[in-house]
Amino acid sequence: MKTSHKSIALVEEALKTIGYLHLFEITEDLTQRVTHLVDPELSIRHKNKSKESNSYKNAMSHSYQITKRDLLKILWLRNGKSSKNISRNYGYLYILSNPAWKSKLKVGVTIDIPSRLSSYQTSSPFRDFKIEKYYLVKNPYDLEKTILSSIPSQGEWIDVENLSKVRKIIAESSAVM
Repeated sequence: MKTSHKSIALVEEALKTIGYLHLFEITEDLTQRVTHLVDPELSIRHKNKSKESNSYKNAMSHSYQITKRDLLKILWLRNGKSSKNISRNYGYLYILSNPAWKSKLKVGVTIDIPSRLSSYQTSSPFRDFKIEKYYLVKNPYDLEKTILSSIPSQGEWIDVENLSKVRKIIAESSAVM
């Protein structure tokens, strides 16, 4: 999940065009407006697809996720690269694994998946930590707390056998963006 500087610049320009010069809330409406400003041909490229088709929905969903990722990065940059306030409102909830602990998974929160993974890799000579899944969510610490208080855990580490319970909690949450 590499963030393109060109993509960030285009999203920043779109935000300025619609009047978002400071901090903002990442909403579906804002995401859609920015996505279509950044890529006005998005709908045209998919015009032959039915709006009800899975391929159309997947293409649009993917574009919106990229925009949300870029909006989160812009919030972080506009906040002076301090994740303190931003990560309380938005961030990624991730599930991490390492083959050294086959029966365990880590549930955590970050605003930057590649950086977080890199920080784990420095403690492993084999660089074998892997992000199994991540979700862009509202109030990530609240969701993390809900998950970790709902299933047996050792700190932020859970048994692999509880993964389906974690996925169910996430699916039932209104936090996923």
